[in-house]
Amino acid sequence: MDLIEKLKNGYKQGNVFTKLIYINIGIFLCGKILFAILNKFIGIGWSTWIELPSKFDLFLMQPWSIITYMFLHLDFMHIFGNMIMLFFFGKFILEFINEEKALALYIFGGIGGAVVYLLAYNLIPYSNFTNNCYLIGASAACYSLLTAAAAMKPEYSLRLMFIGEIKLKWIAAIFIGIVCFNLLTGDNQGGDIAHIGGFLFGYIYGACYAKGNDILKPFNVLAEKITALFSNKKRKQKTTARSGYHFQKGSPIKSDAEYNMEAKQRQQKIDIILDKIKKYGYESLSQDEKETLFKS
Repeated sequence: MDLIEKLKNGYKQGNVFTKLIYINIGIFLCGKILFAILNKFIGIGWSTWIELPSKFDLFLMQPWSIITYMFLHLDFMHIFGNMIMLFFFGKFILEFINEEKALALYIFGGIGGAVVYLLAYNLIPYSNFTNNCYLIGASAACYSLLTAAAAMKPEYSLRLMFIGEIKLKWIAAIFIGIVCFNLLTGDNQGGDIAHIGGFLFGYIYGACYAKGNDILKPFNVLAEKITALFSNKKRKQKTTARSGYHFQKGSPIKSDAEYNMEAKQRQQKIDIILDKIKKYGYESLSQDEKETLFKS
């Protein structure tokens, strides 16, 4: 029972990517059980209709698979590797954008990988792409988080165990190099093609965002609603803005000048903390600084 409570608390207190990890693992375990039952008594599987087929005519019969495929995984090592990437790459991107924007990026990164996969299988005359195959896994969506973060802040440094400080752009370059090498030499060309799609979408999003253009802005409201479905936190007190003043229930009325001054001071504190993390790592922060960063 204690374990169940810990799992519940981990889900409730986790960010959007922690919740996605729980959901992916839940689908994986339930899928394995369902597959065993159906295969034993009926002799068929269950996942074909939510996997992404490589043939375009089959995809048109199940267009939902462009999203559902990224919640399916082949075996333990497949889901383990993807969830590790989701955990760390999710932490990278949440340094720069909020959870709603990050969720929209994740979903469309996966869609970008699926689109490139479909185009490759239907337009490239390569022998390995002639037979119908199916795509599953969250890799493309995870990789989009990495390249988006690297495109936004390429010089941002992270302190890694046994390695030391390394810039985001080099972390992204290493993963891109591994995928390209596997694409040329491995036996998972279809999956690696989708990974390239995730990399490309993430980079395009990050590069545009760094210039002040959020290309997924129309979908952020939808992502916010999806995030709210999985959130057990109480809604923040509603703030109503009127000309000259900001009203919040239980708070004294403040003028625009006072409100903006406080916001500026908070941002200055956060900038100082972020600079300290960049130079000396997260562990160099005091408890008060960690709490300030967490609240922000």
